[in-house]
Amino acid sequence: MQENTDICKQTGDLTDFDTAWREMTTASSILITSHIRADGDSLGSVMAVWFALKEGRNADILIDSDIPYVYASLPGIEQVRKPGAADTTQWDLVVSLDTATKDRLGDVARLTEGCRIVNIDHHPSNSAYGDVNLIRPTASSTGEIIHQMLKWAGCAITPEIAEALYTAILTDTGRFLYFNTTSSALRAAAELVDAGARPEIIGARIYKSNTLPLIKLRALALSTLRLYEEGRVAVMEITREMFRETGTRPIDTQIFVDIPAGIDGVEVAMMIRDADREDTVKASLRSKGYVNVNQIASEFGGGGHSEAAGCELPGPMETVAERLLEVIRRHLKAADEKHRR
Repeated sequence: MQENTDICKQTGDLTDFDTAWREMTTASSILITSHIRADGDSLGSVMAVWFALKEGRNADILIDSDIPYVYASLPGIEQVRKPGAADTTQWDLVVSLDTATKDRLGDVARLTEGCRIVNIDHHPSNSAYGDVNLIRPTASSTGEIIHQMLKWAGCAITPEIAEALYTAILTDTGRFLYFNTTSSALRAAAELVDAGARPEIIGARIYKSNTLPLIKLRALALSTLRLYEEGRVAVMEITREMFRETGTRPIDTQIFVDIPAGIDGVEVAMMIRDADREDTVKASLRSKGYVNVNQIASEFGGGGHSEAAGCELPGPMETVAERLLEVIRRHLKAADEKHRR
């Protein structure tokens, strides 16, 4: 079997497909998991691996997250459970997907103690916390890595797997708009369509599906929209009171940041919202490529990608906004100086 060279020309001691696949297929019981605040890449990758490995073994899925509304129809999603006090199952292997550090597994992390871990991810900041680490930073998404692995292994790409992986690649490339929209990502998407993924249905479900409460929440969030730095930085806020007023959930606001990011002239967009914990604020950052928002988020203990990143900070919201704006201004100034050279 040959690895696809588009995403496998790496340096260092990164694990090849053979080592990870052997671990995954020889285990008789596995736990498949991913990061808190599940998104399209995490859920798509998890479901694809579950469909590929569920036959002939006990395969559980635990994620410390609610399921976003737009992914509620993903095939097999009803298999996803939250970790609970009664979870005492021991597994031969844990497969952790799209998760840069073990603490990002949330409450699932405690259940992985003593288990071997296969860590598959595309984040450059991955800490290689697994016993086996398959990390491909040049891949557009973890879903793309899983697609290449399944092809390499000769595993059938069923329509369910195709839909899951297409969802992963579509969302992590920002609808094929981000700089990680490589030729390899587009070829993978095309092959997944050939295997049964339906772009018109998947895209409509994720990007054109709204409930009335979410529309009302969006209206409230838009009322907070502010521009800074002569229109180059946009900030939008969502408060705990807005969630209560509209009966909505924080997990369903993941693409709200695309609203300020889409304004002409905006280089950096920021959406800040009250987090699950009191006195904590979650910030989502987007860039059009001029500024690396992963570097900004990293200064606050967060991370992500150059065009999409996030972090959590202690509140209140007004203080968090000012702290982030100060760092954004510094990075914007540095980018200006770099482009003038």
